Amino acid sequence: MYQVVVLLLSVIFCHTTCVQFMNNTTIFSIHEEVEIDAFASNLMKCKRIPGLGLAVVKNGQRFSKGYGLRDITTNEPFDENTISCGASLGKAFTAVLLAMLMTEQNAKGRKFDWETKVKDVSGGDVRFPDDVRSKEMTLIDLLTHRAGMGTIDLLLLAGYPDNRANRKTFARRMKYMHEISSFRSEFQYNNLMYIQAGYIAEVLGGMPYEDLVRDRIFKRLNMTTATFMGELGDRQNAAKPYDLVNDTLVDSDQFVYKVHMISPAGGVCASADDYSKWLHFLLNDAKTPNGKRLVDGSIWEGMWKGRQYIGDVMTRSFSLYKPLPVTMSATSYAIAWFTANYRGHEMMFHHGMFHAYNAFTVIYPKAKSALILTVNGPLPMYLNTDLIPLSYLISDILLEETPWLQSSDACTYPTRWVNATAHKPKTTDYEFRNLTDAQVIRYTGRYGHLFFGDIDIFHQDGALMTMLGSFMNITLRYEPRKVRFVGFLEGTLRTTLSFSPIVTFSELQNDLYQNMTLHFVGFTNEVYWFHRKVSFNGKNNLTNSGITPLTFCDMTSLCFCYIIVYYALLTKF
Repeated sequence: MYQVVVLLLSVIFCHTTCVQFMNNTTIFSIHEEVEIDAFASNLMKCKRIPGLGLAVVKNGQRFSKGYGLRDITTNEPFDENTISCGASLGKAFTAVLLAMLMTEQNAKGRKFDWETKVKDVSGGDVRFPDDVRSKEMTLIDLLTHRAGMGTIDLLLLAGYPDNRANRKTFARRMKYMHEISSFRSEFQYNNLMYIQAGYIAEVLGGMPYEDLVRDRIFKRLNMTTATFMGELGDRQNAAKPYDLVNDTLVDSDQFVYKVHMISPAGGVCASADDYSKWLHFLLNDAKTPNGKRLVDGSIWEGMWKGRQYIGDVMTRSFSLYKPLPVTMSATSYAIAWFTANYRGHEMMFHHGMFHAYNAFTVIYPKAKSALILTVNGPLPMYLNTDLIPLSYLISDILLEETPWLQSSDACTYPTRWVNATAHKPKTTDYEFRNLTDAQVIRYTGRYGHLFFGDIDIFHQDGALMTMLGSFMNITLRYEPRKVRFVGFLEGTLRTTLSFSPIVTFSELQNDLYQNMTLHFVGFTNEVYWFHRKVSFNGKNNLTNSGITPLTFCDMTSLCFCYIIVYYALLTKF
């Protein structure tokens, strides 16, 4: 009786909300597809997911499918040709592009591989804050998150520092960035290093990163819908991103997605159909549909080797263990992929998170199987419970293992085995006080940093205000008990990004504060500091290019905060 009900519900659900890519595939039996549809239906309803794309490859066969809506206002369906963004799944595109370009250069007599030093490719454009990194940093160091450098994820989200900046600017200013751990000592996830890798690709290929990806990957694989996040607004069949505000789906702030700088770290967008072509290429050892191999064998094999232990925190976050009935152990990072073992099967995987766009991909190399899941919301989403469980069901089918999850688990996972506590936003009581006019003058003005850019503090409507990047407006309220300001984001970002930045000022000279520090507590724990006598675009009036950087590793409690908080978004528990 249960199977009959599931079949009927799935048929009704699919008729109204999903479209299958018809390619004579035999990957799934009718019963297996019904089970997948039922799980997806339950998951989307209880997790408030507007639309979902699924791409699957097994033994050379492709399968793609769409569920739900790409636009909840017009009720347009999310089908196999709907474009959705994969966020950090795009790192693999950067790695493959570099592999292609190295192969091309080697055919001309050059000698490039993953151990090639950055300085030998960039011609000195990419310099780091110390001689060791500047001389020894390799492509592997950039691509396996072991550079030990700080990151600016939130500033990138806010539009760093304006839309006119390019990757060459990043490369040349990297010497002003701070470190958070010693070189090659530990795993520190860093999108900024992939942007540097994108610039290396531009140097090797002689054109902008986006044009290289279009020419070398999208065109050769016939990925006709594939594009980049900053260009998504031009596509008619793009999935609109949504935030969940007061239990209601609302349009996500489009300014957040108007970025091009991050493309090498996570800017690729494509349909489920095109993602299936991408997976087929990866499983087919970098061969195009006509059989032409685009990457040298040794370079290709080097991309899939585990290189860097990801640390105990990430290992626990990504792994499955008792009392769950199956095991999955995540251990290391290869080039653009995490490595793991799921139920005895070698596994490569990666998460993707950029505001409302979330994604997850898995490759089982020996089983010649792979999948990608993409969704257009909502924000916030907790991947470990809100999306990844669907991948376990599909993986079991692909691997011919007995599924351990049922459609009834979609809304409640993992409570059948674990007594989980629902995620509750942390609340804080503040005691604020207004500033006098004389006090306000001490804070207002322009502060700068040679990498972070400039930031203005101004007085408006009785409060201090600032704007981070190109559009992140922040109101500052003074908290006298702790001698600091608490920032509150304005607009839709205030309701979707649940954190309050802490702002402090120091070094009072001539009745003006000289230093400003912006600490985003509860998000990525990123810290930005600025000084009145430093200007991003102008003359620097300080010795040695600015004030002494705030070194994270001098603050023991913050050394591992970035990793912990960044990946806390993966799970509620």
